[in-house]
Amino acid sequence: MVVSIVSLALSWAVLGAPATVGVQVFARAAVDAPDLVRARETFQMLLTQAGVSGDWQDCTPLGGCGGEPRAPALFVVQLLPMRKADRGEVCAELVTDGGRGSPAVLVYVPAVADRVHEIRFSALGRSNPSAFGFERGHLIGLTIAHEIGHALGLRHAARGVMKARLDVEDMVALQESRLAFSTEEATRMREWCRRKSSRFRADHREEPEFRASALEAGHAAKKALRLRVRDSMLFSWRRRVHSLTWPMTTCSSSCGKTSTGPVADGWTPWR
Repeated sequence: MVVSIVSLALSWAVLGAPATVGVQVFARAAVDAPDLVRARETFQMLLTQAGVSGDWQDCTPLGGCGGEPRAPALFVVQLLPMRKADRGEVCAELVTDGGRGSPAVLVYVPAVADRVHEIRFSALGRSNPSAFGFERGHLIGLTIAHEIGHALGLRHAARGVMKARLDVEDMVALQESRLAFSTEEATRMREWCRRKSSRFRADHREEPEFRASALEAGHAAKKALRLRVRDSMLFSWRRRVHSLTWPMTTCSSSCGKTSTGPVADGWTPWR
């Protein structure tokens, strides 16, 4: 699972500086620290092989992500402690965040755990040490990379990371660092990221003479907001925030299941 620094340097020398995709990961499910590390390493390895840098931020529902987003292409990932309501075998799906209008990845951790168990204790899995060493965090990272691929415009493929139904051979290939995006898929991902980065820079470009006035206006707005919050606290404390009621529908799943149908409120299928 380890990609050497030399191979990365050589690939980046050919491809140019890597494009960047950022994910803000909210571990609402009971995912332990080792599995989160495996998920991050797997996700970053698969993107790095495609010439894309994966910027991973661990976040909490109340504490946030501990800093501003560092990538122009940013996706929210929710690790959920539940199954998809109408299709419990689905591992993940790509949806649209109704509040932000941006794509988000939902990972159904119980379904991921079932799939890992199925792979490890299959006939081929029991006879292959690499497959038996496959952990939940590895599939979480692979699932996120698969769904991010969909968000960047990729469709299911006959092989590789974008394969619709991953099997034991694919998991062994992942353990041996042989599972990857195809060359064409990697090119499309980098091109998508470059377009996104160009729009991001254009949207945030400011002339020097306007920066001071913009900063002053920002301070004034923050002060006005603090006053409004103070004045409204007496009336807002009774409101309940249902942070775990998401409405969504499935776009795709790296467990090999593609389905449609409602999942939760406030989200819509990603197009």
